[in-house]
Amino acid sequence: AAASDKDAFVYDDIGPADTSGQILKKIVYRNLSTIEDTAARLDLPLVEKVAAAIDKCDLLAFFAMGSSTLAAESAVMRFMRVGKRCMFFPDQGVQQISAATLGKQSVAVAVSNSGRTVAIVDSLRQARQAGATTVGITSFADSPLAQAADGVVVTTANDASSGSAAYQESMLAKVAQLLVIDVLYSRYAVKHIKQSIQKIKDTNVVIESTRHR
Repeated sequence: AAASDKDAFVYDDIGPADTSGQILKKIVYRNLSTIEDTAARLDLPLVEKVAAAIDKCDLLAFFAMGSSTLAAESAVMRFMRVGKRCMFFPDQGVQQISAATLGKQSVAVAVSNSGRTVAIVDSLRQARQAGATTVGITSFADSPLAQAADGVVVTTANDASSGSAAYQESMLAKVAQLLVIDVLYSRYAVKHIKQSIQKIKDTNVVIESTRHR
């Protein structure tokens, strides 16, 4: 039987009966829990290997679609600001074509919470076939994306709590993905601290030119 309005949830066990204060508390709690759980699950030796691969690569390519593009776009902006060449195309077809252009000196990072998004999995497989080092960021270590990757950074699964109704995907998975991107970016940036500071200064000039005075 269909859930009644009283039992229906559209976002992280938030229902019609919740007040604004209750909604705020639930969202804050779930976001903090997601960050803590993901931090606890992170395979730090693997993070070091991925950071080392990013350090050596001549091109860092990202693959994502839907809301996972938030993590990909954030990564491109941050890595480019410290001097790392990056590539990301929102269009699925162009992503798959671009994957075929990668090589042994490239690193391909695919972001998908479920790890089952066909276009993203196919792009990572194509990148691997082209010789690139492949990295998956997903909540499911046994997903097709994980199987297509040389290394898998596992985040906290974006699942509803036990016994709760089905709900639309929230931002929780994105919080976990952004945490992973922040760690990888920071590891690279501090390893090249002088270059990073200079590149940030250089790009600040460009950014300032786009703002009203």
